[in-house]
Amino acid sequence: MLTRLANFFASKEALFALILFSAVLIYIPFKIMSYGWAPSDDALRHVAFSLSERSWGDIVVIKPEFNTDHNAGWHSVLRYLHKLGLDKADLLTFSVAGLFLLVNFAGLLLAPYPAAWATALMIVVLTEPAFLYRLLLGRPYLVGIACSLFLFKTWFARPDAPSRLKPAGKYLLSLIFISLTVWVHGSWYLFFLLPFSLILAGRVKPALGLLFCIIPAVLIGAWLTGDFSGFLYFHTVATAKIFTEDILNWMKVTEFKSGIDSIQWVYIAGLMLLYLAFKKKSNISEIFSDPLFLMVLLCRMLGIMTERFWSDWGIPALLFWFALRLSEISSLTRALENKRVKYGLALFAAVTTVFIFTHDSNARFSSYVLNPAIDFSQKNLKDWAPGKGGIVYSNTESVFYKHFYEYPDAGWKYILGFESALMPDEDRAIRRQISYNQASPIEFVPWVKKMRPEDRLILYFCPNLDEIEWVRGSRFLWIGRRAKIKK
Repeated sequence: MLTRLANFFASKEALFALILFSAVLIYIPFKIMSYGWAPSDDALRHVAFSLSERSWGDIVVIKPEFNTDHNAGWHSVLRYLHKLGLDKADLLTFSVAGLFLLVNFAGLLLAPYPAAWATALMIVVLTEPAFLYRLLLGRPYLVGIACSLFLFKTWFARPDAPSRLKPAGKYLLSLIFISLTVWVHGSWYLFFLLPFSLILAGRVKPALGLLFCIIPAVLIGAWLTGDFSGFLYFHTVATAKIFTEDILNWMKVTEFKSGIDSIQWVYIAGLMLLYLAFKKKSNISEIFSDPLFLMVLLCRMLGIMTERFWSDWGIPALLFWFALRLSEISSLTRALENKRVKYGLALFAAVTTVFIFTHDSNARFSSYVLNPAIDFSQKNLKDWAPGKGGIVYSNTESVFYKHFYEYPDAGWKYILGFESALMPDEDRAIRRQISYNQASPIEFVPWVKKMRPEDRLILYFCPNLDEIEWVRGSRFLWIGRRAKIKK
């Protein structure tokens, strides 16, 4: 990578492209956040948890065996930045912009040409619009995407392709990057998709070499968390529990749902392959010995059952594959030998990328300001905040995310946190019944019976429940508590 940077500075054209697309990518997340947009899920709880000295068992009603910090590395990074002076809002900005830029700067430096990466990114966002949000969620899985790009570059390259890395450097860097990713994010088992793709492509030797890196890296990453057994237990048992839970597809969180998204990318990939075949640069049949393309197909197949295989592993593989093919196409296109055409297309790609990423049509970003957490400091809500030791009952994770971020040191717990599969069995069954029956008021009765004076119901509607009195907490949220007995 250092050699690559040196080459950029040695070539005026490459330096221009690097500066241009770096500026574009730096501008994008800050422009989007200027609309008032912020992630609505895990980025909020990661920031809040890094500001709190409590364990998850002190924050969420959770089974004791899952009371471990399964993103210990990311929380360590955020705590360190907090000690340097970054406040809650700064940490959220760092999470969103920093991880977005980590992925994209990795792509700029690892792709043959910066313009190829930017153009590939534009194509992917046009054909897979949801990927834009995945890049902006400020969650540590983005470290895994950046790591996977490096692994694609170093392990999936053609056997005859020249490499600037010596074998020892390739093994060492892979070991370091995978270990850090496991420490920061977890989900270590997903790394095995890469050697499996190599095996499908008939590349057994590099597959074994990558396995030789992954296995010790998982153990090192788990050791770095400070809770070796608890970390491995959580990411094994909790994951199995989530994926084997007997619930309907529409009741799962979005990234764990099954489904087939648009396949427009197939047509673009096909056109690229036809052009390269026409130019006699490659044979279309070679894609079935290309581990990167097989990784795309594998994750698309697995994504039919669980969307996250596609969104977090398949699309990044597709993005890098597009960048490689666009680089090959650009080297075969004589029109690009004209500097006026080359610079003009680069500027067009840069401006178009900004427009595609940052436009706010249908208030897709600015609408987030309309659904804030409840401000319990308002005079009319003075007595409506959950009491010390109280429990917030809700049927949606968003209540937890918003309010834990807003009140990281509050003295109450949440019955539903970041994953319903970790709830105590009785409460998980109640929550499932609520979801199955479309939040029918009668399904909340078991929770109402358990509520104490310090507990609260916080819902997106106001059901008619005996013994519960309500007040509107915000534009969309209602607060319920046990009705005071009139003397």
